[in-house]
Amino acid sequence: MTESILSRPVGRQLANPPLTMAAAPDGVWRWAWVMVVPAVVAVYLLVNLRFPQILPGGLNIYVAQPAAWTGLALLALLGWRYGLQARPASHPRFLALAVLLGAFQVSLMVLAGLGFGFGYSPYGHQPDVLAGNLVYVATMLAGIELARAYLIGVVGRARPLAGLLLVSLLFTLISIPPGQLSGLTTPLSVFQMSGESFLPLMAQNLLATLLALLGGPLASIAYRGALEAYEWTSPILPDLPWAMISLLGTLGPVVGMLIVQGHVSAPSAPSERRASRWPSAWLAPAFLGVLMIWFNQGLFGVRPTIVSGVSMNPILQAGDLVLTVDVAPEEVAVGDIIRFRSGEVDILHRVVEIRHGGSLEFVTRGDANNVNDPPLAASAVEGRVVKVLPGLGWPSIAVRLGLQWVLDRVAS
Repeated sequence: MTESILSRPVGRQLANPPLTMAAAPDGVWRWAWVMVVPAVVAVYLLVNLRFPQILPGGLNIYVAQPAAWTGLALLALLGWRYGLQARPASHPRFLALAVLLGAFQVSLMVLAGLGFGFGYSPYGHQPDVLAGNLVYVATMLAGIELARAYLIGVVGRARPLAGLLLVSLLFTLISIPPGQLSGLTTPLSVFQMSGESFLPLMAQNLLATLLALLGGPLASIAYRGALEAYEWTSPILPDLPWAMISLLGTLGPVVGMLIVQGHVSAPSAPSERRASRWPSAWLAPAFLGVLMIWFNQGLFGVRPTIVSGVSMNPILQAGDLVLTVDVAPEEVAVGDIIRFRSGEVDILHRVVEIRHGGSLEFVTRGDANNVNDPPLAASAVEGRVVKVLPGLGWPSIAVRLGLQWVLDRVAS
C-alpha cells in the first residue's frame, strides 16, 4: 500500500519538517475530538447569539469572547499534545511561506482597491481600542487554528482529501454569521452569498487546513494572521464589489494551495500521482465557478440572460440563453433587442421607435405582443443582444426552481 503524498515530508524545495512522534494516545485524549467539535460549535453560538444578547459591547468583545476562544484553544491544545501520535513540526521556512501566502492575498485586494477605491475601516484605531481588538483577534486565531490543526491531525493522515474537505467546511460554516444564513430567502440571495462569502471562505479554509496538516497550527496561524492583521490594523480597506471579492478571495488561496502542492515531494507510484493532483482537480472547478459569477454580473462587458417568457417568440423562446453587451444609448438602433429591468425582472424586447425630444427615449415591444411598452429612458438600457444560444438556459431554470422549492419548504 502506498503512502499518500500529503502525509509525506516536503522535499528539498521546501524542507517541511518530519513528524514529531509522541506516545500513543490513550484514555480520554484518544477521543478528544468528540469534545473539540461540539466546543467549536458552542463557541460559535455563544459569540454570535448568546453573548450579544446578555452582555454590553465592550464586555462581550474584549472579555467574554476572548475567554471563550481561549477555552477552545486550551482544549484543542490538550488534544493536539496528548491525543495525536504524530504531529508535524513547524519549520521556519514553512512558516515564512505561510506568511508570504497571506501577504500575497492581501496584495491582491490592495491592487484591486487601487482600481475600485478604498473605504474607511469599520474598526477603531485608537491605541486602547486597537489593543483590545488585537487581543480578540489573537485569541480567536489561537482557538480556531489549534482546533483546526488537532482535527485535521485526527483524520487527515489517513484520509487527507476527506479530512481537508470536512474540516474546511466546518470552519467555513462557523465563519458565516447566523444573520447572513437566515437572510437566504431567494435563489439570488443564495447565489450572492455563495460568491461573496462561502466560496472565498471555503478556499481560504482549505489553504489554512492544508498548512495545518503539513506544518501544524503555527503554519495556519501565520497565514491567517497576515490576513487578520491587515483587516484589523489598516485604517482604510478596499471597497470592492462582491463579485470582485469572490474572484480575488478565491484566487489567492487557489494559487497558495498550488504553490504548497508544488513544494511537496513528487510521488513515484501511480496511485500517489493520482492522489497528488487533487488540489488542482477540486480547485479548478471552484475557480471556474467564481469566473462564472463574474461573467453573470457583467464584469467582463458581456452578460448572460435567460429567457423565461414568451413575449419574444419565435426569435427568443423560454429556456434560451442570450448574451448581451454593454452599449451606449446613442448606439441603439431601431430593430435592436435590448435588455432593461422592470422591477426585479430582466426584460428583452425589441426597439420599435426612438424619440429625440427633451431627452432620449426608446419605445420597445415584444415580437409576440400587440402593444408597445411604456417609453424607456436612455439610462434604463442595460445592454444589447448579440448572441442567442437556444435551450442552454434550461439547466439554470431547473436549478433555480429547485432552490426555490427547497427554500419554500424550509420557510414553511
